[in-house]
Amino acid sequence: YLLTDPKQRKVIICESPLLPVPIKKIIASVLFGTLQVPSITFIPSHLLALLTVGKTTGLVLDCGHLETTVVPVYDSRPLISHVQSIPLAGESVTLRLKTLLKNHGSLVQEGSSEGDTSLKDKFVESLPLEFLENTKAQACYVGAFPTFEDVSDDVRERVYPYREKSFPYTIYNSKAEPALCTVDATDQILVPGWVRERAAEILFEGDDDGCSIATVVLDAILKVRPKSLHYIPTSCLIRSISQSPADIRNDLVQNILTIGGTSMLPGFQDRLTEQILRAVEDFPKYQRLRRMAPRLRFLRSVFMANTAAWVGGKVIER
Repeated sequence: YLLTDPKQRKVIICESPLLPVPIKKIIASVLFGTLQVPSITFIPSHLLALLTVGKTTGLVLDCGHLETTVVPVYDSRPLISHVQSIPLAGESVTLRLKTLLKNHGSLVQEGSSEGDTSLKDKFVESLPLEFLENTKAQACYVGAFPTFEDVSDDVRERVYPYREKSFPYTIYNSKAEPALCTVDATDQILVPGWVRERAAEILFEGDDDGCSIATVVLDAILKVRPKSLHYIPTSCLIRSISQSPADIRNDLVQNILTIGGTSMLPGFQDRLTEQILRAVEDFPKYQRLRRMAPRLRFLRSVFMANTAAWVGGKVIER
């Protein structure tokens, strides 16, 4: 069903940097043996995305559906040994949104403009995944770092400071307007403003080990050390240059690119920047990166974050 002759088509595969070699062999076997393509090129999706902004060196954060990965790329070389990954991404936000709707969403019947009844667990569980994904993409955004005053008065004492392990979420104050999301022809769900703003909070709260999107970015930078990259020397001059102490962390910090559908949530980059700066100040582990904090820069791309790798593949093809 390709509507083309595969024998005349070169194949570029946008791969994950952590894709197992046996899977690569299976893909290559099918393409070469069954479709008989002339050539296959496996290229990490993070490198392809970086090429779309005209860079060959940078730190690429891919926040997709199942996980968030951070890959340092230096001179078109992905540093696989420095890759950081965390199972917090779009699916985590969707599950948090679902939990918040169970407890704080309300059902709006046809002909009414306000929430009539609270949502029942059975009704929320029956909601199609497509509805939750659309609600997340169209109604949710990433709020600024929550302060003590942002926590609602009725739960302030038990949830301070900002998160308590015994509670799945924190109730916040918010000035955001509620959103009315259509389920079907007769039912609509009223999403409170604070739910819209704080559903993505799970990305920055961290997991049980204290790891969040901000900390995996810093961990990736921290693992890159001076002299960790050398060209293969071809002369004494090149050898002496390659062995000189050159820290590439500055290049990475000044060229951070966010890709993946979840990174398209409004306010994502601003919140990530704030979290990184706070982590550098608050955690002794990252104190050595404090001098680099003022140089933190995100790359701007004209392409959508969830298609950057595919666009990069097209650039390579040409």
